[in-house]
Amino acid sequence: MSAAAMNGPAINRTAINAVGTHSAVGAAARQVRIPFPVTMLLLYLAAITVIGKGPTYLGVPPLFWGEMVMLTTVAWTVSRRGFARLLTSRPREISTLLMLYMGLGAALTAFWLPTWKMAAVRDAAVWFYAIFFAVGITIAEDDPLGDRVWIWLRRFFIVALVWNTANYLTGEKLSTMGPLVPFRGVPLLSNSREEPLQHLAMGFVLVLATNMFRGRPITRAFLSIVSMAGFVFFMLSEARGVKVGFALGVMAVVALGLAPGRKTPLASRTTAGIVLGCIVLVLVLGVANIDFGEAMHADRVKDLGDMSTEGTAYWRLVWWKGLFREVMAKDPLFGLGFGVNLSDYSPILSIDPGEHDAGFPVRSPHNINMTVFSRMGLVGAVIWVALLATSLGGLFLRIWRGRAQGVPYTPERREELQFWILMLLTTWGDSSFAVLMEGPVMAIWFWFALGFSTGRSLTPGTETDAAVSLVGTVRKGNRLARPLRTAAYES
Repeated sequence: MSAAAMNGPAINRTAINAVGTHSAVGAAARQVRIPFPVTMLLLYLAAITVIGKGPTYLGVPPLFWGEMVMLTTVAWTVSRRGFARLLTSRPREISTLLMLYMGLGAALTAFWLPTWKMAAVRDAAVWFYAIFFAVGITIAEDDPLGDRVWIWLRRFFIVALVWNTANYLTGEKLSTMGPLVPFRGVPLLSNSREEPLQHLAMGFVLVLATNMFRGRPITRAFLSIVSMAGFVFFMLSEARGVKVGFALGVMAVVALGLAPGRKTPLASRTTAGIVLGCIVLVLVLGVANIDFGEAMHADRVKDLGDMSTEGTAYWRLVWWKGLFREVMAKDPLFGLGFGVNLSDYSPILSIDPGEHDAGFPVRSPHNINMTVFSRMGLVGAVIWVALLATSLGGLFLRIWRGRAQGVPYTPERREELQFWILMLLTTWGDSSFAVLMEGPVMAIWFWFALGFSTGRSLTPGTETDAAVSLVGTVRKGNRLARPLRTAAYES
Protein backbone atom coordinates (compact mmCIF):
# COMPACT_ATOMS: atom_id res chain seq x y z
CA MET A 1 0.00 0.00 0.00
CA SER A 2 1.45 3.37 -0.99
CA ALA A 3 2.02 6.17 1.49
CA ALA A 4 -0.49 8.34 -0.33
CA ALA A 5 -3.15 5.68 -0.08
CA MET A 6 -2.48 5.10 3.59
CA ASN A 7 -2.56 8.80 4.38
CA GLY A 8 -5.82 9.44 2.61
CA PRO A 9 -6.48 12.67 0.72
CA ALA A 10 -4.51 15.74 1.65
CA ILE A 11 -6.15 18.26 3.95
CA ASN A 12 -5.90 21.94 3.13
CA ARG A 13 -4.92 23.27 6.55
CA THR A 14 -4.72 26.87 5.33
CA ALA A 15 -8.29 26.77 4.10
CA ILE A 16 -9.50 25.21 7.32
CA ASN A 17 -7.68 27.69 9.52
CA ALA A 18 -9.11 30.55 7.52
CA VAL A 19 -12.68 29.58 8.32
CA GLY A 20 -14.18 31.65 11.10
CA THR A 21 -17.22 29.86 12.51
CA HIS A 22 -18.12 26.84 14.58
CA SER A 23 -20.17 25.40 11.73
CA ALA A 24 -17.22 25.43 9.36
CA VAL A 25 -15.02 23.77 11.96
CA GLY A 26 -17.60 21.06 12.55
CA ALA A 27 -17.99 20.57 8.82
CA ALA A 28 -14.21 20.26 8.46
CA ALA A 29 -14.12 17.55 11.10
CA ARG A 30 -17.01 15.68 9.53
CA GLN A 31 -15.55 15.81 6.03
CA VAL A 32 -12.09 14.54 6.95
CA ARG A 33 -11.58 11.11 5.48
CA ILE A 34 -10.11 8.80 8.09
CA PRO A 35 -7.18 6.80 6.63
CA PHE A 36 -7.73 3.06 6.37
CA PRO A 37 -5.14 2.10 9.04
CA VAL A 38 -6.73 4.53 11.49
CA THR A 39 -10.14 3.06 10.65
CA MET A 40 -8.75 -0.39 11.51
CA LEU A 41 -7.53 0.98 14.83
CA LEU A 42 -10.90 2.56 15.57
CA LEU A 43 -12.71 -0.69 14.82
CA TYR A 44 -10.40 -2.51 17.22
CA LEU A 45 -10.84 0.11 19.94
CA ALA A 46 -14.60 -0.07 19.46
CA ALA A 47 -14.54 -3.86 19.91
CA ILE A 48 -12.39 -3.89 23.04
CA THR A 49 -14.22 -0.89 24.53
CA VAL A 50 -17.75 -2.17 24.01
CA ILE A 51 -17.18 -5.91 24.31
CA GLY A 52 -13.86 -6.42 26.04
CA LYS A 53 -11.37 -9.27 25.88
CA GLY A 54 -13.22 -11.69 23.59
CA PRO A 55 -12.41 -10.02 20.22
CA THR A 56 -8.70 -9.77 21.09
CA TYR A 57 -8.36 -13.53 20.55
CA LEU A 58 -9.35 -13.28 16.89
CA GLY A 59 -6.46 -14.39 14.72
CA VAL A 60 -3.90 -17.15 14.51
CA PRO A 61 -1.34 -17.31 17.35
CA PRO A 62 0.89 -15.43 17.74
CA LEU A 63 -0.63 -12.92 15.29
CA PHE A 64 -3.92 -11.77 16.77
CA TRP A 65 -6.15 -8.86 15.75
CA GLY A 66 -4.31 -6.38 17.98
CA GLU A 67 -0.92 -7.27 16.52
CA MET A 68 -2.28 -6.90 12.98
CA VAL A 69 -3.65 -3.47 13.87
CA MET A 70 -0.31 -2.57 15.43
CA LEU A 71 1.65 -3.50 12.30
CA THR A 72 -0.73 -1.61 10.03
CA THR A 73 -0.92 1.57 12.10
CA VAL A 74 2.82 1.66 12.76
CA ALA A 75 3.43 1.41 9.01
CA TRP A 76 1.03 4.32 8.51
CA THR A 77 2.74 6.30 11.25
CA VAL A 78 6.15 5.74 9.66
CA SER A 79 4.74 6.90 6.31
CA ARG A 80 3.56 10.13 7.99
CA ARG A 81 6.54 10.83 10.24
CA GLY A 82 9.44 8.87 8.83
CA PHE A 83 11.13 6.06 10.72
CA ALA A 84 13.69 8.34 12.38
CA ARG A 85 10.93 10.44 13.97
CA LEU A 86 8.74 7.50 15.02
CA LEU A 87 9.58 7.91 18.71
CA THR A 88 11.21 11.34 18.71
CA SER A 89 8.21 13.66 18.80
CA ARG A 90 7.59 16.45 21.25
CA PRO A 91 7.58 16.59 24.21
CA ARG A 92 11.20 15.44 23.96
CA GLU A 93 11.46 14.21 27.54
CA ILE A 94 8.57 11.79 27.03
CA SER A 95 9.88 10.44 23.72
CA THR A 96 13.35 9.99 25.23
CA LEU A 97 12.02 8.01 28.19
CA LEU A 98 9.77 6.00 25.89
CA MET A 99 12.74 5.03 23.70
CA LEU A 100 14.72 4.02 26.79
CA TYR A 101 11.79 1.96 28.09
CA MET A 102 11.15 0.16 24.81
CA GLY A 103 14.87 -0.21 24.08
CA LEU A 104 15.54 -1.87 27.42
CA GLY A 105 12.51 -4.12 27.00
CA ALA A 106 13.63 -5.14 23.51
CA ALA A 107 17.18 -5.87 24.68
CA LEU A 108 16.02 -7.99 27.62
CA THR A 109 13.50 -9.84 25.46
CA ALA A 110 16.20 -10.63 22.89
CA PHE A 111 18.51 -11.82 25.69
CA TRP A 112 15.95 -14.23 27.13
CA LEU A 113 14.42 -15.34 23.81
CA PRO A 114 16.72 -18.37 23.33
CA THR A 115 15.80 -19.59 26.81
CA TRP A 116 12.06 -18.98 26.92
CA LYS A 117 11.19 -18.65 23.21
CA MET A 118 7.54 -17.58 22.61
CA ALA A 119 6.92 -17.08 26.33
CA ALA A 120 9.42 -14.21 26.20
CA VAL A 121 7.58 -12.65 23.26
CA ARG A 122 4.24 -12.97 25.04
CA ASP A 123 5.55 -11.29 28.18
CA ALA A 124 7.12 -8.53 26.05
CA ALA A 125 3.62 -7.05 25.63
CA VAL A 126 4.43 -5.02 28.73
CA TRP A 127 6.68 -2.82 26.56
CA PHE A 128 6.01 -3.31 22.83
CA TYR A 129 2.43 -1.98 22.90
CA ALA A 130 3.98 1.37 23.91
CA ILE A 131 4.49 1.94 20.17
CA PHE A 132 0.85 3.04 20.11
CA PHE A 133 1.98 6.24 21.81
CA ALA A 134 3.54 7.25 18.48
CA VAL A 135 0.33 6.32 16.64
CA GLY A 136 -1.79 8.39 19.00
CA ILE A 137 0.35 11.51 18.90
CA THR A 138 0.64 11.32 15.10
CA ILE A 139 -3.15 11.32 14.75
CA ALA A 140 -3.42 14.19 17.23
CA GLU A 141 -0.91 16.30 15.30
CA ASP A 142 -3.52 16.66 12.56
CA ASP A 143 -6.24 18.68 14.29
CA PRO A 144 -9.10 17.90 11.86
CA LEU A 145 -8.27 14.19 11.90
CA GLY A 146 -7.84 14.27 15.68
CA ASP A 147 -11.24 15.96 16.05
CA ARG A 148 -12.88 13.27 13.95
CA VAL A 149 -11.20 10.47 15.90
CA TRP A 150 -12.20 12.06 19.23
CA ILE A 151 -15.84 12.14 18.10
CA TRP A 152 -15.71 8.40 17.40
CA LEU A 153 -13.89 7.54 20.61
CA ARG A 154 -16.59 9.21 22.69
CA ARG A 155 -19.24 7.17 20.90
CA PHE A 156 -17.48 3.94 21.82
CA PHE A 157 -17.66 4.75 25.52
CA ILE A 158 -21.35 5.61 25.25
CA VAL A 159 -22.13 2.32 23.52
CA ALA A 160 -20.02 0.53 26.15
CA LEU A 161 -22.11 2.17 28.88
CA VAL A 162 -25.35 0.92 27.33
CA TRP A 163 -24.08 -2.56 26.42
CA ASN A 164 -22.43 -3.33 29.74
CA THR A 165 -25.35 -2.00 31.76
CA ALA A 166 -27.64 -4.26 29.73
CA ASN A 167 -25.21 -7.13 30.29
CA TYR A 168 -25.35 -6.67 34.06
CA LEU A 169 -29.14 -6.36 33.96
CA THR A 170 -29.30 -9.78 32.27
CA GLY A 171 -27.02 -11.37 34.82
CA GLU A 172 -24.06 -11.11 32.39
CA LYS A 173 -25.74 -13.44 29.91
CA LEU A 174 -24.91 -11.19 26.96
CA SER A 175 -21.18 -11.74 27.52
CA THR A 176 -21.64 -15.50 27.14
CA MET A 177 -23.12 -15.17 23.67
CA GLY A 178 -21.44 -15.47 20.30
CA PRO A 179 -19.39 -18.23 18.70
CA LEU A 180 -16.34 -19.65 20.47
CA VAL A 181 -13.07 -18.07 19.40
CA PRO A 182 -10.66 -20.62 17.87
CA PHE A 183 -7.42 -21.38 19.77
CA ARG A 184 -8.89 -19.99 22.98
CA GLY A 185 -12.36 -21.49 23.38
CA VAL A 186 -14.06 -18.40 24.85
CA PRO A 187 -17.23 -16.69 23.52
CA LEU A 188 -16.60 -13.83 21.13
CA LEU A 189 -18.59 -11.46 23.35
CA SER A 190 -16.83 -12.48 26.56
CA ASN A 191 -15.08 -10.01 28.81
CA SER A 192 -13.22 -9.93 32.08
CA ARG A 193 -14.38 -8.16 35.19
CA GLU A 194 -12.30 -4.97 35.13
CA GLU A 195 -12.39 -3.59 31.58
CA PRO A 196 -16.17 -3.32 31.08
CA LEU A 197 -16.57 -1.58 34.43
CA GLN A 198 -13.92 0.99 33.53
CA HIS A 199 -15.45 1.71 30.14
CA LEU A 200 -18.88 1.93 31.75
CA ALA A 201 -17.51 4.52 34.18
CA MET A 202 -16.05 6.56 31.32
CA GLY A 203 -19.44 6.56 29.57
CA PHE A 204 -21.01 7.63 32.86
CA VAL A 205 -18.75 10.70 32.93
CA LEU A 206 -19.33 11.59 29.28
CA VAL A 207 -23.11 11.49 29.69
CA LEU A 208 -23.43 13.35 32.97
CA ALA A 209 -20.42 15.67 33.02
CA THR A 210 -19.81 16.88 29.46
CA ASN A 211 -21.69 18.84 26.82
CA MET A 212 -21.74 15.90 24.44
CA PHE A 213 -25.54 15.79 24.32
CA ARG A 214 -26.28 19.49 24.56
CA GLY A 215 -29.41 20.21 22.53
CA ARG A 216 -30.57 16.57 22.74
CA PRO A 217 -32.59 16.46 25.99
CA ILE A 218 -34.42 13.19 25.27
CA THR A 219 -31.23 11.32 24.44
CA ARG A 220 -29.47 12.77 27.45
CA ALA A 221 -32.38 11.91 29.77
CA PHE A 222 -32.43 8.28 28.58
CA LEU A 223 -28.67 7.88 28.88
CA SER A 224 -28.71 9.54 32.31
CA ILE A 225 -31.06 6.81 33.53
CA VAL A 226 -28.77 4.19 32.00
CA SER A 227 -25.81 5.90 33.68
CA MET A 228 -27.43 5.69 37.11
CA ALA A 229 -28.17 1.99 36.61
CA GLY A 230 -24.63 1.41 35.37
CA PHE A 231 -23.16 3.25 38.35
CA VAL A 232 -25.10 1.01 40.75
CA PHE A 233 -23.62 -2.09 39.07
CA PHE A 234 -20.19 -0.43 39.15
CA MET A 235 -20.41 0.10 42.90
CA LEU A 236 -21.82 -3.37 43.58
CA SER A 237 -19.06 -5.16 41.68
CA GLU A 238 -16.33 -7.12 43.44
CA ALA A 239 -13.64 -5.33 41.44
CA ARG A 240 -11.77 -3.09 43.85
CA GLY A 241 -8.98 -2.01 41.52
CA VAL A 242 -11.23 -0.23 39.05
CA LYS A 243 -12.90 1.66 41.90
CA VAL A 244 -9.53 2.76 43.26
CA GLY A 245 -8.41 3.82 39.78
CA PHE A 246 -11.63 5.72 39.11
CA ALA A 247 -11.36 7.49 42.47
CA LEU A 248 -7.79 8.49 41.60
CA GLY A 249 -8.91 9.91 38.26
CA VAL A 250 -11.84 11.76 39.81
CA MET A 251 -9.54 13.37 42.39
CA ALA A 252 -7.30 14.62 39.59
CA VAL A 253 -10.30 16.07 37.74
CA VAL A 254 -11.58 17.75 40.91
CA ALA A 255 -8.13 19.24 41.49
CA LEU A 256 -8.09 20.58 37.92
CA GLY A 257 -11.45 22.20 38.66
CA LEU A 258 -9.52 24.52 40.97
CA ALA A 259 -7.10 25.62 38.25
CA PRO A 260 -7.07 29.29 37.19
CA GLY A 261 -8.57 30.42 33.91
CA ARG A 262 -11.65 29.28 32.08
CA LYS A 263 -13.60 26.52 33.79
CA THR A 264 -15.41 23.49 32.48
CA PRO A 265 -18.26 21.79 34.31
CA LEU A 266 -16.65 18.34 34.15
CA ALA A 267 -15.32 18.35 37.73
CA SER A 268 -18.49 19.63 39.39
CA ARG A 269 -20.81 17.50 37.25
CA THR A 270 -18.75 14.36 37.82
CA THR A 271 -18.87 14.93 41.56
CA ALA A 272 -22.61 15.62 41.46
CA GLY A 273 -23.18 12.52 39.34
CA ILE A 274 -21.28 10.33 41.80
CA VAL A 275 -23.21 11.76 44.76
CA LEU A 276 -26.51 11.20 42.95
CA GLY A 277 -25.42 7.69 41.99
CA CYS A 278 -24.60 6.88 45.63
CA ILE A 279 -28.05 8.12 46.69
CA VAL A 280 -29.67 5.88 44.06
CA LEU A 281 -27.52 2.97 45.29
CA VAL A 282 -28.64 3.44 48.90
CA LEU A 283 -32.28 3.66 47.83
CA VAL A 284 -32.00 0.50 45.70
CA LEU A 285 -30.41 -1.45 48.54
CA GLY A 286 -32.99 -0.14 50.98
CA VAL A 287 -35.95 -1.06 48.80
CA ALA A 288 -34.47 -4.50 48.13
CA ASN A 289 -33.67 -4.93 51.84
CA ILE A 290 -30.06 -5.85 51.06
CA ASP A 291 -27.32 -5.42 53.67
CA PHE A 292 -25.06 -2.57 52.57
CA GLY A 293 -21.82 -4.17 53.79
CA GLU A 294 -22.61 -7.45 52.06
CA ALA A 295 -23.59 -5.71 48.83
CA MET A 296 -20.38 -3.68 48.84
CA HIS A 297 -18.32 -6.83 49.48
CA ALA A 298 -16.88 -5.56 52.74
CA ASP A 299 -15.80 -9.14 53.47
CA ARG A 300 -13.07 -8.78 50.86
CA VAL A 301 -11.48 -6.15 53.10
CA LYS A 302 -12.08 -7.98 56.39
CA ASP A 303 -10.47 -11.20 55.15
CA LEU A 304 -7.14 -9.65 54.20
CA GLY A 305 -5.42 -11.79 56.83
CA ASP A 306 -6.67 -15.04 55.27
CA MET A 307 -4.10 -17.05 53.26
CA SER A 308 -6.79 -18.29 50.86
CA THR A 309 -6.47 -17.31 47.19
CA GLU A 310 -10.22 -16.67 47.02
CA GLY A 311 -11.97 -13.50 48.13
CA THR A 312 -8.83 -11.76 49.34
CA ALA A 313 -5.89 -9.69 48.14
CA TYR A 314 -3.44 -11.08 50.67
CA TRP A 315 -1.96 -13.60 48.23
CA ARG A 316 -0.95 -10.69 46.01
CA LEU A 317 1.00 -9.02 48.80
CA VAL A 318 2.78 -12.30 49.53
CA TRP A 319 3.55 -12.65 45.81
CA TRP A 320 4.88 -9.09 45.49
CA LYS A 321 7.17 -9.54 48.49
CA GLY A 322 8.47 -12.81 47.04
CA LEU A 323 9.19 -11.16 43.69
CA PHE A 324 10.99 -8.26 45.35
CA ARG A 325 13.25 -10.64 47.24
CA GLU A 326 14.03 -12.70 44.12
CA VAL A 327 14.84 -9.66 41.97
CA MET A 328 17.12 -8.16 44.60
CA ALA A 329 18.85 -11.52 45.07
CA LYS A 330 19.27 -12.55 41.40
CA ASP A 331 19.62 -9.36 39.32
CA PRO A 332 18.63 -6.07 40.96
CA LEU A 333 19.49 -3.99 37.90
CA PHE A 334 17.69 -5.89 35.15
CA GLY A 335 15.27 -8.21 36.93
CA LEU A 336 14.14 -11.75 36.14
CA GLY A 337 13.67 -11.11 32.42
CA PHE A 338 10.95 -11.96 29.92
CA GLY A 339 9.60 -15.48 29.64
CA VAL A 340 9.87 -16.70 33.19
CA ASN A 341 6.53 -17.48 34.83
CA LEU A 342 6.34 -15.00 37.70
CA SER A 343 3.88 -17.20 39.56
CA ASP A 344 6.84 -19.49 40.27
CA TYR A 345 7.84 -16.94 42.89
CA SER A 346 4.51 -16.98 44.70
CA PRO A 347 4.56 -19.32 47.73
CA ILE A 348 0.79 -19.68 47.35
CA LEU A 349 0.37 -20.18 43.59
CA SER A 350 3.45 -22.39 43.29
CA ILE A 351 1.82 -25.00 45.57
CA ASP A 352 -1.66 -24.67 44.09
CA PRO A 353 -1.89 -27.13 41.16
CA GLY A 354 -5.30 -25.82 40.17
CA GLU A 355 -3.90 -22.36 39.46
CA HIS A 356 -0.32 -23.09 38.51
CA ASP A 357 -0.91 -25.96 36.09
CA ALA A 358 -4.00 -24.49 34.41
CA GLY A 359 -4.07 -24.17 30.65
CA PHE A 360 -3.66 -20.39 30.95
CA PRO A 361 -1.79 -19.90 34.25
CA VAL A 362 -1.56 -16.66 36.19
CA ARG A 363 1.78 -15.27 34.97
CA SER A 364 1.68 -11.65 36.11
CA PRO A 365 1.39 -10.40 39.70
CA HIS A 366 -1.75 -8.27 39.19
CA ASN A 367 0.29 -5.06 39.34
CA ILE A 368 1.78 -3.43 36.23
CA ASN A 369 4.38 -1.63 38.32
CA MET A 370 5.56 -4.86 39.98
CA THR A 371 5.56 -6.60 36.59
CA VAL A 372 7.89 -3.94 35.15
CA PHE A 373 10.16 -4.14 38.20
CA SER A 374 10.22 -7.96 38.19
CA ARG A 375 11.05 -8.28 34.50
CA MET A 376 13.22 -5.17 33.99
CA GLY A 377 14.74 -4.60 37.44
CA LEU A 378 15.58 -1.31 39.10
CA VAL A 379 16.69 0.23 35.81
CA GLY A 380 13.37 -0.53 34.16
CA ALA A 381 11.41 0.56 37.23
CA VAL A 382 13.17 3.92 37.37
CA ILE A 383 12.49 4.54 33.68
CA TRP A 384 8.86 3.44 34.17
CA VAL A 385 8.26 5.78 37.11
CA ALA A 386 9.94 8.67 35.28
CA LEU A 387 7.83 7.98 32.19
CA LEU A 388 4.59 7.98 34.18
CA ALA A 389 5.54 11.11 36.12
CA THR A 390 6.61 12.98 32.98
CA SER A 391 3.69 12.00 30.78
CA LEU A 392 0.77 11.99 33.21
CA GLY A 393 2.26 14.76 35.35
CA GLY A 394 3.04 16.83 32.27
CA LEU A 395 -0.48 16.40 30.95
CA PHE A 396 -1.91 17.46 34.31
CA LEU A 397 0.28 20.58 34.40
CA ARG A 398 -0.61 21.57 30.84
CA ILE A 399 -4.31 21.29 31.66
CA TRP A 400 -3.75 23.28 34.85
CA ARG A 401 -2.00 26.08 32.96
CA GLY A 402 -4.72 25.96 30.33
CA ARG A 403 -2.66 27.22 27.41
CA ALA A 404 -0.96 25.85 24.31
CA GLN A 405 1.17 27.83 21.85
CA GLY A 406 0.50 30.95 23.92
CA VAL A 407 -3.28 30.66 23.43
CA PRO A 408 -5.83 29.50 26.06
CA TYR A 409 -7.43 26.12 25.50
CA THR A 410 -10.94 26.24 24.16
CA PRO A 411 -13.45 24.98 26.76
CA GLU A 412 -14.01 21.92 24.61
CA ARG A 413 -10.31 21.05 24.43
CA ARG A 414 -9.90 21.55 28.17
CA GLU A 415 -12.89 19.30 28.83
CA GLU A 416 -11.47 16.64 26.50
CA LEU A 417 -8.07 16.70 28.19
CA GLN A 418 -9.67 16.42 31.63
CA PHE A 419 -11.50 13.34 30.41
CA TRP A 420 -8.23 11.82 29.19
CA ILE A 421 -6.43 12.39 32.49
CA LEU A 422 -9.38 10.70 34.20
CA MET A 423 -9.26 7.73 31.81
CA LEU A 424 -5.47 7.33 31.99
CA LEU A 425 -5.28 7.48 35.78
CA THR A 426 -8.19 5.05 36.06
CA THR A 427 -6.39 2.63 33.75
CA TRP A 428 -3.09 2.88 35.60
CA GLY A 429 -4.73 2.67 39.01
CA ASP A 430 -6.79 -0.34 38.01
CA SER A 431 -3.74 -1.98 36.43
CA SER A 432 -1.95 -1.68 39.76
CA PHE A 433 -4.36 -4.32 41.12
CA ALA A 434 -5.18 -6.40 38.04
CA VAL A 435 -3.66 -7.89 34.88
CA LEU A 436 -4.69 -5.22 32.37
CA MET A 437 -1.78 -3.37 30.80
CA GLU A 438 0.10 -6.62 30.25
CA GLY A 439 -2.38 -7.45 27.48
CA PRO A 440 -3.82 -5.71 24.44
CA VAL A 441 -7.22 -4.67 25.84
CA MET A 442 -5.93 -1.95 28.15
CA ALA A 443 -2.29 -1.70 27.03
CA ILE A 444 -3.24 -0.56 23.52
CA TRP A 445 -5.87 1.75 24.96
CA PHE A 446 -3.50 3.26 27.55
CA TRP A 447 -0.57 3.92 25.24
CA PHE A 448 -2.74 5.21 22.39
CA ALA A 449 -4.69 7.50 24.76
CA LEU A 450 -1.46 8.76 26.30
CA GLY A 451 -0.05 9.69 22.90
CA PHE A 452 -3.33 11.10 21.61
CA SER A 453 -3.97 13.23 24.70
CA THR A 454 -0.36 14.46 24.74
CA GLY A 455 -0.66 15.58 21.13
CA ARG A 456 -4.03 17.19 21.71
CA SER A 457 -2.66 19.10 24.71
CA LEU A 458 -0.08 20.80 22.48
CA THR A 459 -2.71 22.74 20.49
CA PRO A 460 -5.43 25.02 21.91
CA GLY A 461 -8.33 23.43 20.07
CA THR A 462 -10.87 24.59 17.50
CA GLU A 463 -14.10 24.18 19.49
CA THR A 464 -15.18 21.42 17.10
CA ASP A 465 -16.88 19.50 19.90
CA ALA A 466 -19.28 22.38 20.49
CA ALA A 467 -20.39 22.20 16.90
CA VAL A 468 -20.57 18.48 16.33
CA SER A 469 -23.14 16.32 18.07
CA LEU A 470 -23.11 12.60 18.81
CA VAL A 471 -24.15 11.68 15.28
CA GLY A 472 -21.66 14.09 13.74
CA THR A 473 -24.10 16.72 12.48
CA VAL A 474 -23.47 20.44 12.74
CA ARG A 475 -26.02 22.28 14.81
CA LYS A 476 -27.51 25.30 13.14
CA GLY A 477 -28.27 28.64 14.66
CA ASN A 478 -25.16 28.75 16.82
CA ARG A 479 -24.55 32.42 17.49
CA LEU A 480 -21.33 31.83 19.40
CA ALA A 481 -19.20 31.93 16.28
CA ARG A 482 -15.66 33.11 16.82
CA PRO A 483 -12.43 32.99 14.83
CA LEU A 484 -10.48 29.76 14.98
CA ARG A 485 -7.38 29.68 17.08
CA THR A 486 -5.51 26.83 15.50
CA ALA A 487 -1.89 26.59 14.53
CA ALA A 488 -0.05 23.82 12.76
CA TYR A 489 1.76 21.59 15.22
CA GLU A 490 5.46 21.70 14.48
CA SER A 491 7.47 18.93 16.06
